[in-house]
Amino acid sequence: MGIFLSCSLVALLLLALATCARGSEISVGQIAVGGGHACALLMPGGTIKCWGHNDHGSLGDGTTTTSLTPVDVFGIVNATSIALGRHNSYALMPGGKIKAWGYNHAGQLGDGTLNTRTKPVDVVGIVNASKVSADSAHACALLNPGGTIKCWGYNNDGRVGDGSYTRRTTPSPVAITNAIDVSAGSQTTCAVLLGGGIKCWGSNSRWDDGTIAGQLGDGTITVARNTPVDVVSIATATSVAVGYWHACALLNGGAVKCWGANDHGQLGDGTKTTSNVPVDVVGIETATSISVGISNSGCTLPDGSIKTWGNAHLGDGTSNISNVPVDVPGIINAISLVLGKGHNSCVLLPGHDAIKCWGWNDSGRLGDGTTETRLAPVSVRGPPCDASAAPVNGAVGDCAEDLASGSTCQPTCEKGYAVSGWSSCHTFGFLTAARCRVELSCCEKKLARFGFRVRVDDF
Repeated sequence: MGIFLSCSLVALLLLALATCARGSEISVGQIAVGGGHACALLMPGGTIKCWGHNDHGSLGDGTTTTSLTPVDVFGIVNATSIALGRHNSYALMPGGKIKAWGYNHAGQLGDGTLNTRTKPVDVVGIVNASKVSADSAHACALLNPGGTIKCWGYNNDGRVGDGSYTRRTTPSPVAITNAIDVSAGSQTTCAVLLGGGIKCWGSNSRWDDGTIAGQLGDGTITVARNTPVDVVSIATATSVAVGYWHACALLNGGAVKCWGANDHGQLGDGTKTTSNVPVDVVGIETATSISVGISNSGCTLPDGSIKTWGNAHLGDGTSNISNVPVDVPGIINAISLVLGKGHNSCVLLPGHDAIKCWGWNDSGRLGDGTTETRLAPVSVRGPPCDASAAPVNGAVGDCAEDLASGSTCQPTCEKGYAVSGWSSCHTFGFLTAARCRVELSCCEKKLARFGFRVRVDDF
């Protein structure tokens, strides 16, 4: 008994030391997908990496050079979330401030100018924001407390929602309170209210041919609204997502309803009939999140799988369109799904191979180091890691010098040592190294029988 108590005290001490020594590994906290580029928020630290098309500075690295692999956004630390428009990018910062960079032809960066920016600038007058959402030419911020909303950018169709059709280069208030979510689409904006209702404003038609798509969801054929109107028959929404000419809502309990254009089956109701009122997505009853692209939609499910429906970029390994949800093969434990604004989509996964993307890949928007269009998910690839150094406590250290991102290897330990874990090169080139430890002592073996992890090097 005395030996056991002594060993237990030793184990507790070592466990405390290990917790301190372990430190914080860098991981992907959020992904966002634009029209020709994508970005990832890294935690802890709140830095951002982006990849893809960069003619308008949307990567934020101070250049207009397109990159097939991730690059650092200039000067951003401590960001808490990110959002992308078609060729513009945004970061939510401490205190609820917002930074923006990229294309600014309509004032969508909110800095009071029409100047395109290759490095982040401040959105004027925004504090206490809890979310930012953006699309091609406008952006919106959800502010707390109070659930108010401010929008800025292009406004010929009323998408800013301030009662005018005047372009705004700085944020302008929308007549809404108690909002809990906001989504800026191509020409339309929608917000979920505290009680579960949804209001939308902006265009109710397609910009390509002028026909009514019904993306306001108010049951009318009105061309546009410059102030919020109610989406009919929605009373229990928890989130909303707006695409080009359609929108979807996640309801309490996990059902999904969509409305608007349906030429590619993006409403998921088994038809290709446009609807100016919400319709049920077939077979979806337990969704945990939703996302909407140009003409496709998708959701995550409780088991971490994902389903998509709509255009020919569904990630199911085919180029077929589908007016009902289909599975994206090989995806399990998904944390989030983001359908982009340029027929490109990404999913965030746990572990060292954290991001997979599919769809169009011109300008390297999928981040896999190529420009090849992908019908099924492929891994985003950063720089390789140097995993050749010997791990702690004396190992041979025979892992590769250039271990590819998303890959693992296991070194060989010297005689008398046992390997602990694998050396992993994470998506963005960060190495988590394996360790080697000596054989357990008699005391440690006794502790191990009771489930204790007794060596600092084991953590």
